[in-house]
Amino acid sequence: MQIFKYFAIVCFAPVFCFTSALGANDIPLEFSTTYSGTISEPGGQVSFAFPSAPGKRLYFDSLDGDFETINVALVAPGGTTLWQGNHSSDFGPFILTESGVYKLVFDANGDSLGRYTFRLLDLSAAPTLTLGTVVTNQLSPRLETDLFQFNGTAGERVNLTSISASANQAQWRLIGPFNQQLLSGNILTSLGDAVLPVAGPYVVLIEGNNASSAPLLYQFRVTGATDSPAAVTGLGSIISGALFAGETNSVTFTGTAGLPIYFDSRDRGGSSLVVDVRDPLGVPVFSINETADAGPYILSRSGTYTLQVRGNSASATGLYRFRLLDLSASPLLTLGTNVTATLSAAYQTDVYLVPGSTGQRFYYDALDNDFDQVTARLISSDGFVPYMSVRNSDSDVGPFTLTASGTNYLILESNITGAPDYSFRLLDVGAQAALP
Repeated sequence: MQIFKYFAIVCFAPVFCFTSALGANDIPLEFSTTYSGTISEPGGQVSFAFPSAPGKRLYFDSLDGDFETINVALVAPGGTTLWQGNHSSDFGPFILTESGVYKLVFDANGDSLGRYTFRLLDLSAAPTLTLGTVVTNQLSPRLETDLFQFNGTAGERVNLTSISASANQAQWRLIGPFNQQLLSGNILTSLGDAVLPVAGPYVVLIEGNNASSAPLLYQFRVTGATDSPAAVTGLGSIISGALFAGETNSVTFTGTAGLPIYFDSRDRGGSSLVVDVRDPLGVPVFSINETADAGPYILSRSGTYTLQVRGNSASATGLYRFRLLDLSASPLLTLGTNVTATLSAAYQTDVYLVPGSTGQRFYYDALDNDFDQVTARLISSDGFVPYMSVRNSDSDVGPFTLTASGTNYLILESNITGAPDYSFRLLDVGAQAALP
Protein backbone atom coordinates (compact mmCIF):
# COMPACT_ATOMS: atom_id res chain seq x y z
CA MET A 1 0.00 0.00 0.00
CA GLN A 2 1.38 3.40 -0.96
CA ILE A 3 0.59 6.00 1.64
CA PHE A 4 2.35 8.92 -0.02
CA LYS A 5 3.16 10.11 -3.51
CA TYR A 6 6.43 9.03 -5.08
CA PHE A 7 8.65 11.54 -6.85
CA ALA A 8 11.96 9.68 -6.70
CA ILE A 9 12.19 6.10 -5.51
CA VAL A 10 15.27 4.35 -4.13
CA CYS A 11 15.43 0.62 -3.40
CA PHE A 12 18.05 -1.58 -1.77
CA ALA A 13 18.38 -5.10 -0.39
CA PRO A 14 16.46 -6.30 1.45
CA VAL A 15 13.90 -4.81 -0.91
CA PHE A 16 13.00 -1.49 0.67
CA CYS A 17 11.79 1.46 -1.39
CA PHE A 18 11.14 4.99 -0.22
CA THR A 19 10.57 8.44 -1.57
CA SER A 20 12.93 11.39 -1.25
CA ALA A 21 10.07 13.91 -1.32
CA LEU A 22 7.78 14.84 1.55
CA GLY A 23 4.32 13.31 1.22
CA ALA A 24 1.01 14.62 2.51
CA ASN A 25 0.54 11.59 4.76
CA ASP A 26 3.86 11.82 6.58
CA ILE A 27 3.36 11.83 10.35
CA PRO A 28 5.04 14.80 12.15
CA LEU A 29 7.61 13.47 14.59
CA GLU A 30 8.61 15.01 17.93
CA PHE A 31 11.79 13.95 19.69
CA SER A 32 11.45 11.76 22.83
CA THR A 33 7.80 10.97 22.06
CA THR A 34 6.86 7.27 21.94
CA TYR A 35 5.15 6.21 18.71
CA SER A 36 3.37 2.88 18.20
CA GLY A 37 1.49 1.60 15.20
CA THR A 38 0.63 -1.34 13.00
CA ILE A 39 1.40 -2.04 9.37
CA SER A 40 -1.78 -3.97 8.58
CA GLU A 41 -1.46 -4.42 4.83
CA PRO A 42 1.24 -6.52 3.12
CA GLY A 43 4.16 -4.40 1.97
CA GLY A 44 2.82 -1.30 3.70
CA GLN A 45 4.90 1.71 4.64
CA VAL A 46 4.60 4.36 7.33
CA SER A 47 6.62 7.56 7.16
CA PHE A 48 7.44 10.06 9.93
CA ALA A 49 8.94 13.48 9.16
CA PHE A 50 10.78 16.14 11.15
CA PRO A 51 12.77 19.27 10.29
CA SER A 52 16.32 19.75 11.54
CA ALA A 53 19.42 21.89 11.15
CA PRO A 54 22.91 20.38 10.79
CA GLY A 55 24.63 19.16 13.95
CA LYS A 56 21.70 17.49 15.65
CA ARG A 57 22.78 14.27 17.42
CA LEU A 58 20.04 11.65 17.57
CA TYR A 59 19.43 8.09 18.75
CA PHE A 60 16.81 5.64 17.47
CA ASP A 61 15.41 3.85 20.51
CA SER A 62 13.39 0.78 19.51
CA LEU A 63 10.82 -0.30 22.08
CA ASP A 64 9.70 -3.40 20.15
CA GLY A 65 11.70 -6.61 20.49
CA ASP A 66 9.79 -8.95 18.17
CA PHE A 67 12.20 -8.54 15.20
CA GLU A 68 9.42 -8.92 12.67
CA THR A 69 10.54 -8.29 9.08
CA ILE A 70 9.86 -4.57 9.18
CA ASN A 71 12.74 -2.34 8.14
CA VAL A 72 13.32 1.25 9.17
CA ALA A 73 15.49 3.85 7.42
CA LEU A 74 16.35 7.49 7.98
CA VAL A 75 16.36 9.53 4.77
CA ALA A 76 18.11 12.92 4.60
CA PRO A 77 16.53 15.95 2.89
CA GLY A 78 18.65 15.31 -0.20
CA GLY A 79 17.42 11.72 -0.50
CA THR A 80 20.46 9.97 0.96
CA THR A 81 19.80 7.02 3.29
CA LEU A 82 21.74 7.74 6.49
CA TRP A 83 21.09 4.32 8.00
CA GLN A 84 18.68 1.38 7.78
CA GLY A 85 18.00 -1.81 9.69
CA ASN A 86 15.40 -3.93 11.43
CA HIS A 87 12.87 -1.85 13.37
CA SER A 88 13.65 -3.78 16.60
CA SER A 89 17.30 -2.67 16.64
CA ASP A 90 18.51 0.50 18.33
CA PHE A 91 20.74 2.74 16.25
CA GLY A 92 23.02 5.60 17.14
CA PRO A 93 24.05 8.06 18.13
CA PHE A 94 24.31 9.67 14.69
CA ILE A 95 24.76 13.26 13.50
CA LEU A 96 22.56 15.09 10.98
CA THR A 97 24.57 17.08 8.43
CA GLU A 98 21.88 18.75 6.28
CA SER A 99 19.17 21.34 6.81
CA GLY A 100 15.65 20.37 5.87
CA VAL A 101 13.03 17.69 6.45
CA TYR A 102 14.18 14.21 7.39
CA LYS A 103 12.02 11.12 6.99
CA LEU A 104 11.94 8.01 9.17
CA VAL A 105 10.34 5.29 7.03
CA PHE A 106 9.02 1.92 8.25
CA ASP A 107 8.58 -0.67 5.50
CA ALA A 108 7.15 -4.21 5.78
CA ASN A 109 9.10 -6.65 3.63
CA GLY A 110 7.06 -8.57 1.07
CA ASP A 111 3.82 -9.77 2.62
CA SER A 112 4.92 -9.01 6.18
CA LEU A 113 2.65 -7.33 8.71
CA GLY A 114 3.38 -6.17 12.24
CA ARG A 115 3.76 -3.52 14.89
CA TYR A 116 6.44 -0.96 15.63
CA THR A 117 7.16 1.09 18.75
CA PHE A 118 10.02 3.58 19.04
CA ARG A 119 11.35 6.94 20.18
CA LEU A 120 13.80 9.26 18.43
CA LEU A 121 15.96 10.85 21.13
CA ASP A 122 17.77 14.19 20.89
CA LEU A 123 21.07 13.87 22.75
CA SER A 124 21.18 17.61 23.50
CA ALA A 125 17.95 17.21 25.51
CA ALA A 126 19.40 14.46 27.73
CA PRO A 127 19.47 15.35 31.44
CA THR A 128 22.80 16.71 32.67
CA LEU A 129 24.61 14.62 35.24
CA THR A 130 26.88 16.14 37.89
CA LEU A 131 30.32 14.55 38.08
CA GLY A 132 30.81 12.80 41.40
CA THR A 133 27.08 12.46 42.10
CA VAL A 134 25.26 9.10 42.11
CA VAL A 135 22.64 8.75 39.36
CA THR A 136 19.61 6.63 40.29
CA ASN A 137 17.08 5.70 37.61
CA GLN A 138 15.26 2.84 35.92
CA LEU A 139 14.63 1.43 32.45
CA SER A 140 10.86 1.22 32.14
CA PRO A 141 10.09 -0.49 29.83
CA ARG A 142 13.24 -2.56 30.11
CA LEU A 143 13.92 -2.22 26.35
CA GLU A 144 14.32 1.54 26.47
CA THR A 145 17.53 3.56 26.39
CA ASP A 146 18.28 6.31 28.93
CA LEU A 147 20.69 9.14 28.11
CA PHE A 148 22.73 11.42 30.38
CA GLN A 149 25.18 14.12 29.31
CA PHE A 150 28.05 16.16 30.74
CA ASN A 151 30.56 18.61 29.30
CA GLY A 152 34.13 17.36 29.23
CA THR A 153 37.51 18.91 28.46
CA ALA A 154 40.40 17.51 26.42
CA GLY A 155 42.67 15.43 28.64
CA GLU A 156 40.13 15.09 31.44
CA ARG A 157 40.20 11.67 33.08
CA VAL A 158 36.76 10.27 33.85
CA ASN A 159 35.78 7.12 35.69
CA LEU A 160 32.46 5.29 35.28
CA THR A 161 31.46 3.14 38.26
CA SER A 162 28.46 0.83 38.39
CA ILE A 163 27.01 0.93 41.89
CA SER A 164 24.02 -1.41 41.49
CA ALA A 165 21.57 -2.85 38.98
CA SER A 166 18.55 -5.09 39.48
CA ALA A 167 19.38 -7.20 36.39
CA ASN A 168 22.11 -7.67 33.83
CA GLN A 169 19.83 -7.03 30.84
CA ALA A 170 21.37 -3.71 29.83
CA GLN A 171 24.61 -2.35 28.46
CA TRP A 172 26.09 1.07 29.14
CA ARG A 173 28.46 3.17 27.07
CA LEU A 174 30.38 6.45 27.09
CA ILE A 175 30.17 8.33 23.77
CA GLY A 176 32.22 11.37 22.73
CA PRO A 177 31.30 14.50 20.75
CA PHE A 178 32.10 12.78 17.43
CA ASN A 179 30.02 9.74 18.50
CA GLN A 180 33.18 7.75 19.18
CA GLN A 181 32.71 4.99 21.77
CA LEU A 182 35.19 5.38 24.62
CA LEU A 183 33.92 2.76 27.10
CA SER A 184 31.28 0.02 27.10
CA GLY A 185 30.16 -2.99 29.12
CA ASN A 186 27.34 -4.63 31.03
CA ILE A 187 25.43 -2.42 33.47
CA LEU A 188 26.63 -4.58 36.38
CA THR A 189 30.27 -3.84 35.50
CA SER A 190 32.23 -0.68 36.22
CA LEU A 191 33.71 0.65 32.99
CA GLY A 192 36.82 2.17 34.54
CA ASP A 193 38.80 5.14 33.21
CA ALA A 194 38.83 7.04 29.93
CA VAL A 195 40.81 10.06 28.78
CA LEU A 196 38.56 12.54 26.99
CA PRO A 197 40.08 13.36 23.58
CA VAL A 198 38.37 16.71 22.92
CA ALA A 199 36.26 19.31 24.68
CA GLY A 200 32.52 19.01 24.21
CA PRO A 201 29.38 17.14 25.22
CA TYR A 202 29.79 13.50 26.31
CA VAL A 203 26.86 11.11 26.69
CA VAL A 204 26.32 8.07 28.90
CA LEU A 205 23.84 5.60 27.39
CA ILE A 206 22.01 2.92 29.41
CA GLU A 207 20.62 0.51 26.79
CA GLY A 208 18.08 -2.14 27.77
CA ASN A 209 18.00 -5.40 25.83
CA ASN A 210 15.07 -7.37 27.27
CA ALA A 211 11.33 -7.06 26.64
CA SER A 212 10.36 -7.73 30.26
CA SER A 213 7.68 -5.42 31.60
CA ALA A 214 9.45 -5.19 34.97
CA PRO A 215 11.63 -2.07 35.33
CA LEU A 216 15.40 -2.44 35.56
CA LEU A 217 16.71 -0.33 38.45
CA TYR A 218 20.27 1.00 38.27
CA GLN A 219 22.74 3.34 39.96
CA PHE A 220 26.06 4.65 38.66
CA ARG A 221 28.53 7.47 39.18
CA VAL A 222 30.84 9.40 36.85
CA THR A 223 33.85 11.20 38.34
CA GLY A 224 36.40 13.41 36.62
CA ALA A 225 39.82 14.94 37.22
CA THR A 226 42.01 17.35 35.25
CA ASP A 227 45.61 18.36 35.98
CA SER A 228 46.73 21.98 36.16
CA PRO A 229 48.42 23.25 32.97
CA ALA A 230 52.17 22.72 32.57
CA ALA A 231 54.85 24.04 30.24
CA VAL A 232 55.38 22.14 26.98
CA THR A 233 59.01 21.32 26.17
CA GLY A 234 60.94 18.82 24.08
CA LEU A 235 58.45 18.51 21.20
CA GLY A 236 59.08 19.21 17.51
CA SER A 237 62.81 18.40 17.45
CA ILE A 238 64.32 15.46 15.57
CA ILE A 239 65.13 12.45 17.77
CA SER A 240 67.60 10.09 16.14
CA GLY A 241 70.19 7.48 17.00
CA ALA A 242 71.27 3.87 16.78
CA LEU A 243 69.97 0.99 18.85
CA PHE A 244 72.10 -2.08 19.58
CA ALA A 245 70.90 -5.50 20.70
CA GLY A 246 69.37 -5.49 24.17
CA GLU A 247 69.44 -1.68 24.47
CA THR A 248 66.71 0.81 25.30
CA ASN A 249 67.25 4.49 24.52
CA SER A 250 65.21 7.05 26.45
CA VAL A 251 64.37 10.75 26.26
CA THR A 252 61.84 12.86 28.14
CA PHE A 253 59.50 15.72 27.31
CA THR A 254 56.97 17.72 29.28
CA GLY A 255 53.36 18.21 28.33
CA THR A 256 50.06 19.43 29.67
CA ALA A 257 46.85 17.45 30.05
CA GLY A 258 44.76 17.59 26.88
CA LEU A 259 47.67 18.33 24.53
CA PRO A 260 47.35 16.56 21.14
CA ILE A 261 50.60 15.07 19.83
CA TYR A 262 51.51 13.30 16.57
CA PHE A 263 54.31 10.80 15.84
CA ASP A 264 56.13 11.83 12.65
CA SER A 265 58.48 9.03 11.57
CA ARG A 266 61.42 10.17 9.44
CA ASP A 267 62.60 6.63 8.76
CA ARG A 268 61.37 3.56 6.91
CA GLY A 269 64.21 1.17 7.79
CA GLY A 270 63.73 0.61 11.52
CA SER A 271 60.91 -1.91 11.23
CA SER A 272 62.35 -3.96 14.11
CA LEU A 273 62.22 -0.98 16.51
CA VAL A 274 59.35 0.07 18.77
CA VAL A 275 58.64 3.48 20.33
CA ASP A 276 56.85 3.57 23.71
CA VAL A 277 55.56 6.72 25.42
CA ARG A 278 54.47 6.67 29.07
CA ASP A 279 52.81 9.38 31.12
CA PRO A 280 54.21 10.81 34.41
CA LEU A 281 52.77 7.84 36.34
CA GLY A 282 54.18 5.28 33.94
CA VAL A 283 50.86 4.56 32.20
CA PRO A 284 51.30 3.77 28.46
CA VAL A 285 50.17 6.51 26.05
CA PHE A 286 51.09 4.60 22.89
CA SER A 287 53.42 1.89 21.58
CA ILE A 288 54.08 1.83 17.83
CA ASN A 289 56.51 0.71 15.19
CA GLU A 290 59.24 3.31 14.65
CA THR A 291 58.54 3.59 10.91
CA ALA A 292 54.81 4.41 11.18
CA ASP A 293 53.31 7.90 11.43
CA ALA A 294 50.48 7.89 13.97
CA GLY A 295 48.17 10.12 15.98
CA PRO A 296 46.71 12.24 17.30
CA TYR A 297 47.30 11.08 20.87
CA ILE A 298 45.86 13.12 23.75
CA LEU A 299 48.03 13.56 26.84
CA SER A 300 46.11 12.66 29.99
CA ARG A 301 48.35 14.28 32.61
CA SER A 302 50.54 17.31 33.08
CA GLY A 303 54.20 16.59 33.75
CA THR A 304 57.20 14.71 32.42
CA TYR A 305 56.67 11.96 29.85
CA THR A 306 59.17 9.24 28.98
CA LEU A 307 59.82 8.12 25.41
CA GLN A 308 61.75 4.87 24.89
CA VAL A 309 63.08 3.25 21.74
CA ARG A 310 63.57 -0.51 22.01
CA GLY A 311 63.85 -3.57 19.81
CA ASN A 312 60.92 -5.86 19.16
CA SER A 313 63.19 -8.75 20.17
CA ALA A 314 66.35 -9.21 22.25
CA SER A 315 68.53 -9.25 19.13
CA ALA A 316 66.88 -6.33 17.27
CA THR A 317 69.09 -3.46 16.12
CA GLY A 318 68.61 -0.45 13.88
CA LEU A 319 68.67 3.28 13.25
CA TYR A 320 65.79 5.56 14.17
CA ARG A 321 64.73 9.09 13.30
CA PHE A 322 61.43 10.81 14.17
CA ARG A 323 59.68 13.81 15.74
CA LEU A 324 56.86 14.23 18.22
CA LEU A 325 54.68 17.12 17.05
CA ASP A 326 52.56 19.41 19.21
CA LEU A 327 49.51 19.57 16.96
CA SER A 328 48.13 22.64 18.72
CA ALA A 329 51.21 24.55 17.50
CA SER A 330 50.49 23.76 13.83
CA PRO A 331 49.81 26.71 11.49
CA LEU A 332 46.22 27.78 10.93
CA LEU A 333 44.94 27.18 7.39
CA THR A 334 43.10 30.09 5.77
CA LEU A 335 40.22 28.80 3.66
CA GLY A 336 40.40 29.69 -0.02
CA THR A 337 44.11 30.61 0.13
CA ASN A 338 46.69 28.87 -2.06
CA VAL A 339 49.15 26.82 -0.01
CA THR A 340 52.40 25.67 -1.63
CA ALA A 341 55.33 24.03 0.16
CA THR A 342 58.10 21.46 -0.19
CA LEU A 343 58.59 18.55 2.18
CA SER A 344 62.36 18.97 2.13
CA ALA A 345 63.25 16.26 4.68
CA ALA A 346 62.85 12.55 4.06
CA TYR A 347 59.36 11.33 5.00
CA GLN A 348 58.42 14.72 6.44
CA THR A 349 54.90 15.51 7.65
CA ASP A 350 53.22 18.94 7.58
CA VAL A 351 50.05 19.60 9.58
CA TYR A 352 47.55 22.48 9.27
CA LEU A 353 44.74 23.42 11.67
CA VAL A 354 41.32 23.65 10.01
CA PRO A 355 38.53 25.04 12.23
CA GLY A 356 35.03 24.20 11.08
CA SER A 357 31.41 23.91 12.13
CA THR A 358 28.84 21.17 11.84
CA GLY A 359 27.37 20.98 8.36
CA GLN A 360 30.13 23.06 6.78
CA ARG A 361 31.13 21.72 3.37
CA PHE A 362 34.71 21.73 2.10
CA TYR A 363 36.35 21.03 -1.24
CA TYR A 364 40.04 20.12 -1.50
CA ASP A 365 41.29 21.76 -4.69
CA ALA A 366 44.67 20.37 -5.79
CA LEU A 367 46.75 22.98 -7.64
CA ASP A 368 49.62 20.71 -8.70
CA ASN A 369 49.54 17.74 -11.05
CA ASP A 370 52.98 16.14 -10.89
CA PHE A 371 51.65 13.51 -8.47
CA ASP A 372 54.67 13.46 -6.21
CA GLN A 373 54.52 10.85 -3.48
CA VAL A 374 52.71 13.09 -1.00
CA THR A 375 49.47 12.01 0.64
CA ALA A 376 46.81 14.31 2.09
CA ARG A 377 44.05 13.61 4.59
CA LEU A 378 41.71 15.62 6.80
CA ILE A 379 40.72 14.18 10.19
CA SER A 380 38.73 15.38 13.19
CA SER A 381 40.60 16.66 16.23
CA ASP A 382 40.37 13.28 17.97
CA GLY A 383 41.36 11.36 14.83
CA PHE A 384 38.06 9.47 14.91
CA VAL A 385 36.43 10.93 11.77
CA PRO A 386 38.33 10.77 8.44
CA TYR A 387 36.62 13.59 6.55
CA MET A 388 39.09 13.15 3.71
CA SER A 389 40.71 9.71 3.50
CA VAL A 390 44.35 9.20 2.52
CA ARG A 391 45.00 10.05 -1.13
CA ASN A 392 47.58 11.74 -3.32
CA SER A 393 47.82 15.45 -2.56
CA ASP A 394 47.43 16.27 -6.26
CA SER A 395 43.90 14.79 -6.39
CA ASP A 396 40.80 16.95 -5.95
CA VAL A 397 38.42 15.74 -3.23
CA GLY A 398 34.89 16.73 -2.34
CA PRO A 399 32.63 18.26 -1.48
CA PHE A 400 32.54 16.65 1.96
CA THR A 401 30.64 17.68 5.09
CA LEU A 402 31.83 18.16 8.68
CA THR A 403 29.76 16.23 11.20
CA ALA A 404 30.83 18.23 14.27
CA SER A 405 32.28 21.61 15.16
CA GLY A 406 35.90 21.90 16.21
CA THR A 407 39.46 22.14 14.96
CA ASN A 408 40.44 19.51 12.41
CA TYR A 409 43.86 18.46 11.09
CA LEU A 410 44.93 18.50 7.44
CA ILE A 411 47.96 16.19 7.27
CA LEU A 412 50.36 16.02 4.31
CA GLU A 413 52.97 13.26 4.42
CA SER A 414 55.95 12.54 2.19
CA ASN A 415 56.52 8.90 1.30
CA ILE A 416 60.03 9.30 -0.18
CA THR A 417 63.52 10.44 0.78
CA GLY A 418 63.50 13.23 -1.80
CA ALA A 419 61.88 16.65 -1.59
CA PRO A 420 58.36 16.43 -3.05
CA ASP A 421 56.09 19.46 -3.11
CA TYR A 422 52.38 20.10 -2.77
CA SER A 423 50.03 22.91 -3.72
CA PHE A 424 46.34 23.20 -2.89
CA ARG A 425 43.56 25.31 -1.46
CA LEU A 426 40.71 24.25 0.79
CA LEU A 427 37.44 25.83 -0.27
CA ASP A 428 34.39 26.55 1.87
CA VAL A 429 31.64 25.47 -0.53
CA GLY A 430 29.04 27.68 1.13
CA ALA A 431 31.21 30.78 0.67
CA GLN A 432 31.56 30.42 -3.10
CA ALA A 433 29.81 32.87 -5.43
CA ALA A 434 26.44 31.78 -6.77
CA LEU A 435 25.99 31.17 -10.48
CA PRO A 436 24.47 34.18 -12.29
